[in-house]
Amino acid sequence: ILDKTGTITEGKPVVTDMFWLDADTSFNQHKDLLYSIEVQSEHPLAQAIVDRLKENKAQSITLEGFESITGKGVEARSKGIS
Repeated sequence: ILDKTGTITEGKPVVTDMFWLDADTSFNQHKDLLYSIEVQSEHPLAQAIVDRLKENKAQSITLEGFESITGKGVEARSKGIS
């Protein structure tokens, strides 16, 4: 399959790198939050993010008020994470 730039792809997105702005102090907390949000998302790239976070031992946390907003992303709340 050729993608829109004319390169050959497998048709399955893969996350190759992740960069965290505050990796030293909050990596695990934010990794788990991102995982918990993306696992509920229907966006085509969400599964690639979930797969990569699983490799980094991400764990699901409880979210409240998850909402997918078409064309704008998702929204959710979690107690204790800012």
